[in-house]
Amino acid sequence: MRVLLHIGSEKTGTTSIQHWAAANRAALAARGILYPEAPGERPNPRPEPNHVGLALAVSERARRPDLLGMLGLADPAAAAAYGARMEERLAAEIAAAGCGTLLLSNEHLSSRLRDEAEVAALRALLERAAGAVTEWRIVLYHRRQDEMVQSIYAMRVLHGATEPFRTAARRDDPRLDPRPILGHFARVFGEASVTARPFDRGRLVGGDAVADLMSLLGVDPRGAGFAPPPRANVSLAGEPLELLRLVNAHLPATREGQPNPARGRLLAALRRLPAGPRAALAPRAALDAFLARYAEANAEIARRWLRRDDGLLFDPPGEAEASLPVARPLTAERAVALLAPILAEALDDPPRRKGPR
Repeated sequence: MRVLLHIGSEKTGTTSIQHWAAANRAALAARGILYPEAPGERPNPRPEPNHVGLALAVSERARRPDLLGMLGLADPAAAAAYGARMEERLAAEIAAAGCGTLLLSNEHLSSRLRDEAEVAALRALLERAAGAVTEWRIVLYHRRQDEMVQSIYAMRVLHGATEPFRTAARRDDPRLDPRPILGHFARVFGEASVTARPFDRGRLVGGDAVADLMSLLGVDPRGAGFAPPPRANVSLAGEPLELLRLVNAHLPATREGQPNPARGRLLAALRRLPAGPRAALAPRAALDAFLARYAEANAEIARRWLRRDDGLLFDPPGEAEASLPVARPLTAERAVALLAPILAEALDDPPRRKGPR
């Protein structure tokens, strides 16, 4: 069996890949490719498209509330038991499918695994479940750091952050510099098995991550029998994002240890608002300075993992990006204007039921 293991990074189209693969399990299986359910099984009837169970099974750092909640697990102890059951179910699923290729996808394998030992534990788990593996392919998408840091900030606001955007970031953040985690995977799976691909629309096959990843399997996702990818993981930007940041100080993300349902409804309403004109979160000069910190890292990734002798991983920011305005602070008047239709919908009389009760 050959295994293609997609390990992220976060904010590089991973949700689109996972939802597309889950929606097209039957069509992939007809082509000899198994996208299993076991690493995403949860108490709900439908499995999580993300194979987050793989990270939970081998990494202590992955056993935090955000990932535990994806699979409906109460605590880290439950995650250890889940891992053992998941491995058994994965082995049974592989045996029953009879496919020659196993496709797995979980971005937390690049952001939450800490060291070579955890990567080795992942390989051992997959070998126990899949049996003899004739070919490993480890794929990581890497996003230009000035774009990534803004996307990370938007994700943090979605999870409850209240601080304004700053370009400061941890230098060891694997989403910004994946060289250490790529090294761990190379030492465990072999240098030739690992590849890093730039998350750049102009360089992705078909212009998107789904088509690019499937090209490595010789599959055209627009071919006969495949459903289009569902719209997933819609981000917030512009004024709705800034409004959420301001509201976060007064509406916590959790309540009694569980996701706050009121905040979930607010997020849904904010996603229906227009983002307005595109704007950067910081002046271009500050973003360029941030990007320059990673010039050496990007050149090394291009040479070692993309096999590019010129060391060119990304095209530099273009004229359109250079001319983007910087997002302005949200005035109280504008915040109220944005909230008014949301409040009107929430305070409106509930729709009357039709027919007998």
